[in-house]
Amino acid sequence: MGNRLLNENFIRQRSEELQIPFENLLAASILEEIVQRIAESDCSACFWMKNSMNLKLEYYRKKVDLNLFFYIKNTKEFQFKKADVSSLAAELFRNYKKEAVHWNYNVYMDHGKIFIDILAMLSSVKVPVKIKLEPVLDEKLTPYVRDFQLFTNNNRQIKINCFPSEYVVTEKFLEIIEKLGQAWDLMLPVFIDNAESVSEINPINAQVIRLVVSRDDRQLRAVTVEETEFSTGVSA
Repeated sequence: MGNRLLNENFIRQRSEELQIPFENLLAASILEEIVQRIAESDCSACFWMKNSMNLKLEYYRKKVDLNLFFYIKNTKEFQFKKADVSSLAAELFRNYKKEAVHWNYNVYMDHGKIFIDILAMLSSVKVPVKIKLEPVLDEKLTPYVRDFQLFTNNNRQIKINCFPSEYVVTEKFLEIIEKLGQAWDLMLPVFIDNAESVSEINPINAQVIRLVVSRDDRQLRAVTVEETEFSTGVSA
């Protein structure tokens, strides 16, 4: 199942070709191998990657982020459950004598999320990777498919499902607004239109006003923080 090119000699050769430090490219090789195994598994359609843009050469040259983040779309065959994730991990990270990489992993739940802590060892070098999994809460969402280039596997192309980019942009925008408010010591109001289409909004230290379309409401009404988990909501 594994990539036969995933060995120390090949990575050192690619390191010289790409002008990327060996340690960085080794870590990137492990990340790309994990993504490839998920993409080629029977459950690939259930995994929507959120941080695929971190897997680029320009990032490999600086510092490799050893975190992978996926949203899980529940199906009859695969559910957002620890048991299902553990069974898949046992298949994906099975050790074979002919493979250069030795895998250790641990699956656990924390605050409603599932984590897979992976320790991959290649030529006595250990690479720790953390995978975070969250469920897709909005049934209307659909992933977008991205052609992903495996730089550490002779530029081979694979297809991966990605979490809709507009929701990632929304989350980053909220983080920026919060940091700007902290810098200027201001409580900045944030208006989120079409909020009913957003599955989850990360809490921030700011006044959040959600504009929600509701079939049950014939008149404009406001819902305050005492009545809901959000700072302020407006339904129309």
